[in-house]
Amino acid sequence: MFSQSTQSQSSVSRSQMSSGAPAQLLEPLLELLRGETLYRGPLPDDQRHAGFYHSLDVPPPSELMLIPIHVEDRLVALLYGDSGPNGAIRGETELYHRLARKVGLALNLVRIKQEIRAL
Repeated sequence: MFSQSTQSQSSVSRSQMSSGAPAQLLEPLLELLRGETLYRGPLPDDQRHAGFYHSLDVPPPSELMLIPIHVEDRLVALLYGDSGPNGAIRGETELYHRLARKVGLALNLVRIKQEIRAL
């Protein structure tokens, strides 16, 4: 299995994750991103992470990938992928990371257009 975890200025912080019900539901997965720019690897073998998938009524994946999507240093979405219970995620991590950055840029462009229209 491939596992990658890197740290940078666009990493996920506790303050970005601590507001709202969605963050509470996703807290076990978001824990994997604390202080990291992405996570790709096995699901930790503990009840918190397995419980998340159990609440969705699906088996835990053998590999998962989480890449935060930011607009102006604010976490607005997550690119999520998993392999299912018996597989591996296909493709290079950098390609998914580039996709997440492009989505962030597109969302920022939408925000800027909305601000311009509001003038």
